[in-house]
Amino acid sequence: WLPNQVTQFLNANQFDENYALYVVALNTGMRRGELLGLKWDKVDFNNEQIEISRSRDRYGIKETTKTGKVVYVQMNEIVFRTLKSLKEEKRSLDNVFVDKNGNELYLEHVSDRLFKAAITRANVPKIKFHNLRSSFAANFCMNGGDIYTLSKILGHSKVDMTAKRYAHLHSRHMKKAASVIAFEASGSQLAHDHLRILIIE
Repeated sequence: WLPNQVTQFLNANQFDENYALYVVALNTGMRRGELLGLKWDKVDFNNEQIEISRSRDRYGIKETTKTGKVVYVQMNEIVFRTLKSLKEEKRSLDNVFVDKNGNELYLEHVSDRLFKAAITRANVPKIKFHNLRSSFAANFCMNGGDIYTLSKILGHSKVDMTAKRYAHLHSRHMKKAASVIAFEASGSQLAHDHLRILIIE
C-alpha cells in the first residue's frame, strides 16, 4: 500500500478491536507469527524496544523465530503509545495481541476473517496480511530509509535478500528520485534554441 492507502485503512479501522495489531504491523514490519506470538515480557518500554524471540504457528507459540535469531525492534512514538495504551487496557497479562475478551488470536482467523473484513471496511486494494510487511519495507525506503538498516529491522541475514524481496519502490518515488540529479547548461533555453537551429539546418 501507498501512504494514503495505509492512512485510509487505519482511519476506517480505528475503532476495530485489532487496530493496535495493524498499527504495530505497519510500523515495524513484524511477521504475523511474531506479532501473535509476542508477550508482554518481551516489550521493553524503558528502552522502547520489542524483542522478537517467539513466534506463533498453527500449533501454538514456539520459543524461537522463523530464522532462529533474536531480533530487537525499536519502537517509534506511535508504536510506543499504541502498546502502552493496550497494556493499560489489561486485556491479557500474558499475550500482547488478543481479542476484546482476552482470548488468543490465531493465524488463520486473523488472516482469513478479521483482516479481510478490515480491508473491505476501508475499501483499499486487497492484500494478504504478510503484505503489511512489504508495505512497511517499501514505505521505509520511500521515506529515506536505507536498505542496510531495513535489513537489520526485518531480521534478514543478507542485505540483498531485503533488496530483492521487500524494497518495492513505487513509480512515483522513482520519478522523484530521478529528479535528484538534473544537469544542463546554465543558459538552458539558449542551448535548446541552438539545438533547434542545428536540426533545422
